[in-house]
Amino acid sequence: MENKPNTSPEAGGLVTGKVVHLALPVRWSLVGQEGRGAAEMACTYDIHPHGARLLSARQVKVGDLVMVERGRNKAVCQVVWAGDPASPLRGQFSVQCVEGRTPWDEELRQMEEQYQP
Repeated sequence: MENKPNTSPEAGGLVTGKVVHLALPVRWSLVGQEGRGAAEMACTYDIHPHGARLLSARQVKVGDLVMVERGRNKAVCQVVWAGDPASPLRGQFSVQCVEGRTPWDEELRQMEEQYQP
């Protein structure tokens, strides 16, 4: 049975289901009509089977499409939440993968195996 996190407008687009607090380095770039933008480094705060919350120096907007990469794994994701630039949440944003598996599927699988009785 799959544990799909819930995102709701009431929660401001934030994931309200099961997440794993795990810091993983990732690369990401904006995906636009003219191709991919320059790659940026980011770090995950939380990961889940359908996306993650990231921290990066570059600002994004809700609705932006981004390519997220970890090692050889990559996925196209959509920004579903972005922290207010004038708040302590600045630089944080949440993505939901829209194409392919998440780049952290292996880490989630390993954690699941580790905690199986």
